[in-house]
Amino acid sequence: MNILILIFVSVVMGLVPMLIYAGFLWWLDRWEKEPLHLLAAAFLWGFIPSAVIALIAQVILDTLKRLDVDYPRADAKHRRELRALRRLLVR
Repeated sequence: MNILILIFVSVVMGLVPMLIYAGFLWWLDRWEKEPLHLLAAAFLWGFIPSAVIALIAQVILDTLKRLDVDYPRADAKHRRELRALRRLLVR
């Protein structure tokens, strides 16, 4: 149940600033209003790539973090593989 509250709070905190900004743009464009679906499409056009890039960065950084944690317990062969993987991911 606790995770659902955190997800809800995250969604609300992400939507509120976007709605304020969208309302400001809607007010600014008060004499020649663009259709609402075009405004929504513009926000989605920005949201989708940023969410995908954030997800990819999170996976890469989490992998690097796990490599640092597992490094001392690895034997020599696995250490070489971990170092090679880490160099590959850092580039």
